[in-house]
Amino acid sequence: MNSIISHRGTFDSENTSLESIKNCIENDIGIEIDLRINKDSVYVSHDPCEPSLFFDEICSYLRNSDVQVALHIKELDAIEPSLKILKEKNISNFFLFTIENHKIQQKENFQIAYYANNIPYDVTDKIVWCDESIKKWFETETISELKNKNNQLIAISQEILTNCSLDNAKSYWKFLFKLGFDGICTNFAKDCKSLMMGMGEKI
Repeated sequence: MNSIISHRGTFDSENTSLESIKNCIENDIGIEIDLRINKDSVYVSHDPCEPSLFFDEICSYLRNSDVQVALHIKELDAIEPSLKILKEKNISNFFLFTIENHKIQQKENFQIAYYANNIPYDVTDKIVWCDESIKKWFETETISELKNKNNQLIAISQEILTNCSLDNAKSYWKFLFKLGFDGICTNFAKDCKSLMMGMGEKI
């Protein structure tokens, strides 16, 4: 397994902050954050709000890191200014995605992930951001076929989609590991990394 990714970049807390981002980086844990735009500023938030945490602040930490960064674009107008910030900060270890799989124009060389909440067909993007929010589709044959096409598969952990205990989440991580997923996005990134390393995985 290549990466454990912290959902919304949290770390020992429910809220995204510069401190949580810093802690993720220091513990070699990837980061998933939601990006929106307010006037000319890109900010980080799952829901529209009065901005309090800005993307350029986070990038000041990311510029010296090689953790994987997943940028969930919540508002399409945030794409161009986000890419400008990433270029200015010389950050390349990221990919973008939208849950609507918008066709994002690529003027620069960067990765786009395909969002799949059902069995994906004819995927051209290398990274596939997967969840079972619509139906259960994580099966050995399906995942093997995607892996054989050299897709990098990242799964959304169960507790992000439904209320479940840490023990249930751990069982789900083992299931994802057995299927061959390359990464897991979770609310319990530290616990997930500890479990995977205990199973002999290099994260």
